[in-house]
Amino acid sequence: MNKTKRLLVNGVTIKALADSVGLQRPNLSKIINGERRANRDLAINLARCANELTGCPVFEPSDFNDQLHNLDNLCADVLVRVYSLLWKDSKVFSVGELLIEHHHELTLMLALNELVYDGQTVSWGGYNLDLHSEDQPVRW
Repeated sequence: MNKTKRLLVNGVTIKALADSVGLQRPNLSKIINGERRANRDLAINLARCANELTGCPVFEPSDFNDQLHNLDNLCADVLVRVYSLLWKDSKVFSVGELLIEHHHELTLMLALNELVYDGQTVSWGGYNLDLHSEDQPVRW
């Protein structure tokens, strides 16, 4: 789990999240800090509850078990066309590349979630984000 998500969980309080999934707080703290891995079902439940409690749909099962990336909502290989409103230019990136380049910035995660779920253009900062299908040519 990255630092931004850890701060969100701490803002909700680990106790509230632990109570919502039926865990003791010390055990959840170990999972959040990466000292333990949640099993598949618990990781899915933790992600769902963390999304509900924080109001930010950015938590994935892999935040609670780093071996569960196949259950993530935001697939790292989804292609996104990023159009700069300032430079009037666009580039295509994978979701994974964008998240790494922008250090899993929360507003970007929210924008990408909205884009993937709704399929409509999303504004993020000075950029418009669109889904880019694999059969479209990539122009730089």
